[in-house]
Amino acid sequence: MIRLARWSSLVAGLPAAMVVAPDVAAASDDASHDHVAEALEQARIIGGEPVAECGWPAAVALDTGYRGLCTATLVHAEVITTAKHCGVNAQSASVRLGERNGAPAISVGIDGCWNSGSLDMTYCRLAEPITEVPPIPILMGCEVDAMLQMGQTVTAVGFGVADENDNSTAGIKREVVTEISSSPSSGEINVGVNGKGFCFGDSGGPAFVQLDIDGATDRSWRAFGATSRGVSGNGCPGPARMGMLHEIVPAIEEQTGLDVTPCHDADGTWNPSEACRGFPLAPGEGGGSWPDDCEPGPLSGPSDSCGPPVADDDDDDDDDDDDDDDDDDDDDDDDDDDDDDDDDDDDDDDDDDDDDDDDDDDDDD
Repeated sequence: MIRLARWSSLVAGLPAAMVVAPDVAAASDDASHDHVAEALEQARIIGGEPVAECGWPAAVALDTGYRGLCTATLVHAEVITTAKHCGVNAQSASVRLGERNGAPAISVGIDGCWNSGSLDMTYCRLAEPITEVPPIPILMGCEVDAMLQMGQTVTAVGFGVADENDNSTAGIKREVVTEISSSPSSGEINVGVNGKGFCFGDSGGPAFVQLDIDGATDRSWRAFGATSRGVSGNGCPGPARMGMLHEIVPAIEEQTGLDVTPCHDADGTWNPSEACRGFPLAPGEGGGSWPDDCEPGPLSGPSDSCGPPVADDDDDDDDDDDDDDDDDDDDDDDDDDDDDDDDDDDDDDDDDDDDDDDDDDDDDD
């Protein structure tokens, strides 16, 4: 993913964001424009295929409102992540769900964006929650150590061009199965090998990984990267350098006040809440149709990726049922005891009656 500013000519005239909000991410002076223009030579998916309808719905197109098109990730119903060099102008930017940037199924404005220090990542809070599709949460805690390994199979998604010599192929959501090609270093990691990776147009977009951790049953998906730039010395398609999203979780949660990692604390400690469940198990399969009928596909139960899961509501209900059954049994036992006592009393009464009859007979004699 070599960066994104080749898209100004492609996206001129795109509609402005639905909601106007303060610009907290992109500067407007000429020097900043020149800097961003130099940085924004963006990346696109190479060797991939268009996604199915409603496939990878958490990978969204981002009209930056400034330099053009980027890709972003819905990591929470109210939060997206993308690349800092995209230069998001929150006053006019919009997030677009669907398979084509030019014909979005859903478009949502941005309330504000914040940069992440030295790393090439930005996070934005949306003007309104996206509830039509499930987000894909950020890889966190022990998941990072277990899954971010050389050779790990991952899926990258983006709206970039399919042919670096044909800009008209931009704006279609594509996916490619590739792998991690470096160890994590300084908050970043390389993704992409063997002609399957990135070039112009996918900046800010996600790489996803499916959990497969020893001792855990959770096989849902996580987002772990935001596409930054091509690896030095490699052309298209080549490995891309990606910022690792878990690095900015503390900043996201502090700034927004939202819990974007419901299974972990911001420092990666396992601390599942009731929201630590319901994560996509097959987000790439798609199904249904936009805007209101996209099928979320199968969702996980309570996650156990890094520790014991939060108690399942069904289990609690079963326990309550068991308690009720026990109470019923106790009541039945009590009723039986009462019946036995009544029978004994009746027998005693009968015996007394017999004795009285005998006495009467004696008197008669």
